Amino acid sequence: MVIELLERWGSAAWRREIDAWIRDGVGSTGAVVTGPPRVVHVRFWSVVLSVPTDRGTVWFKECNPGQGFEPRLLTVLAELEPDHFPRPIAVDESTARVLLPDLGEDRRRTGVDDWTTTMAQLASVQRRLSAHRDRLDDAGLPAMDPHDVVTYVAALVQRLAALPQSHAQHLGRCQAREIDSRLDLVAEWSGRLATSGIPGSFQHHDASPSNTFGAPGATPRWIDVGDAFWTHPFAVLQVPIAMVTNTWPWGPDWDDDRARRMVDAYVAQWRQHGSSQTLRDLLEPARRLAILQRAESWRRLLDLGGDLPDDMSLPILRDHLIAATGERRH
Repeated sequence: MVIELLERWGSAAWRREIDAWIRDGVGSTGAVVTGPPRVVHVRFWSVVLSVPTDRGTVWFKECNPGQGFEPRLLTVLAELEPDHFPRPIAVDESTARVLLPDLGEDRRRTGVDDWTTTMAQLASVQRRLSAHRDRLDDAGLPAMDPHDVVTYVAALVQRLAALPQSHAQHLGRCQAREIDSRLDLVAEWSGRLATSGIPGSFQHHDASPSNTFGAPGATPRWIDVGDAFWTHPFAVLQVPIAMVTNTWPWGPDWDDDRARRMVDAYVAQWRQHGSSQTLRDLLEPARRLAILQRAESWRRLLDLGGDLPDDMSLPILRDHLIAATGERRH
């Protein structure tokens, strides 16, 4: 299914279809397309094009069906948090297409000072969105409740272990037994998140510098919400801090001074739920939860026809299981 999806996105028929859709969407704003769309990327998770118009560049995206909820979710987020999420120019939920305005420069070139402020603003957005679960559920936002983590891990272990030994996603017998032996540890750290008293909320799960827009000091705006979950909000810390501190994919190191500054700004927004140390004690459980959520993001992108593709070039789910359930980090 993944190969067929990429082939369709590369076809002339698809290109003619989306060219017409883009022109209609741009025209609805009174603007005019002034040149051919440029391919930004074609990956198994999405295809993205930039489109020149007489009012600036707009951006087209069509999502993998495993993240087909993204255009609708982005629309709802723009209604709930218009300062932080762009309002789409056009959306087609049936084909998982969205057309977005140009947001300017992303924040890959900004430093830790800017990201310290950004993390505080991200926490404030999550606090407000925690009151809107019904709206976000209706928009298709997936959930991974900390209460369900042990069941999730056990089920994924069983599924991967049942694959043929030659399959790219196969989980070996020894690895499966090792993960199963750690389910009590998984229950301990996921239980700490579940009983923390911090309400569930929107977890962007890819609030990376390349998905965060706005000049340094300006209000941050986010796109690319197809990896998002309703879950414990602290899981959002893993991606941006690991990216900024160059410890992706399994980081961050919470003792890194850059990470500490970003975390301090973030947890300060949750101080009504505990002391700074109490909140920092949730960082490692939240990191593990985020890694499992990455596994689930990959699974819903790969698992389109009910069978995981046997392809070593695609993300390997067992690596995430092993990283999330490994020995306790100090």
